[in-house]
Amino acid sequence: MRIGRFPGQEDALLRRIEDIAEERARIIASRRLFLGLALGGAAGLATGVGGGIAAASIGTRQDPAQAPGPRPEEQWLRDLAMGPLDRLLQGHTTFLFTVAQSMPTDETVWLGVTRIASAIAESDPRVRPGTRATLLLLGKRPNVPRHFLPWIRLIRRRGK
Repeated sequence: MRIGRFPGQEDALLRRIEDIAEERARIIASRRLFLGLALGGAAGLATGVGGGIAAASIGTRQDPAQAPGPRPEEQWLRDLAMGPLDRLLQGHTTFLFTVAQSMPTDETVWLGVTRIASAIAESDPRVRPGTRATLLLLGKRPNVPRHFLPWIRLIRRRGK
């Protein structure tokens, strides 16, 4: 035993030195974490904003002549929707099935659906049985244009 020290004092000092070293390591680690998050967030934000600007500039440089047109399926639907009413009512079952499958956003196609709904509302004899039910089911689907919903209500009222 050395003079001037109490028993266990040396162990207590060693533990305190280890605690100080651990605390310093924690402080350094938290500083590095904060610095990494700050730099990473700033870089991510700059990349995101830069990428958005680049994407916007690429989108504005696109030549309208090279813009993709409607898909062939949608073009067929557009032609049938804008064609003579007799032709539309002849193929309205296939037309409505295709519309229900693809749910196009093209207003011209929905004009054709509205023309079929109008023929049902007027009790046109060329409309096949079951078309009313198909249109009512189509009206319950998401992404149906709002201008078509009054036709659904009219068909529902006329069917009762």
